[in-house]
Amino acid sequence: MVKLIAYFLESFAGRPDSINMALVTVFALFSTRRQEEIASILWCDLEQAPRTRILVRDMKHPGQKIGNNVRCDLPEEAMRVIQAMPRVDERIFPYNHRSISRGLRGRARFSKSRICTFMICAMRA
Repeated sequence: MVKLIAYFLESFAGRPDSINMALVTVFALFSTRRQEEIASILWCDLEQAPRTRILVRDMKHPGQKIGNNVRCDLPEEAMRVIQAMPRVDERIFPYNHRSISRGLRGRARFSKSRICTFMICAMRA
């Protein structure tokens, strides 16, 4: 995992206008959210008191496709990632969820890494 994050940090340093995949990956791991959910979280969906939570809109559910909005607790590590994100959009992670997926798939093909494959499966499930 450390190598994966290091790779994403190095890539982002060379292209700061690209997706910060290091932060997205760390957030995905600690928050257990999927790409679509991550890319749709709004700043106004963040609650910090009495505990840190986010509103996940249309959370994936086998029987309920639309309107399944759920508040989810966030661990401290996920909150630190949110605090590192600049407020440049109404969304915390102002990226297209397909671009997030592409970033992980590209790295997985390059490295043939099991952890990348695991991350892709976990974030898309």
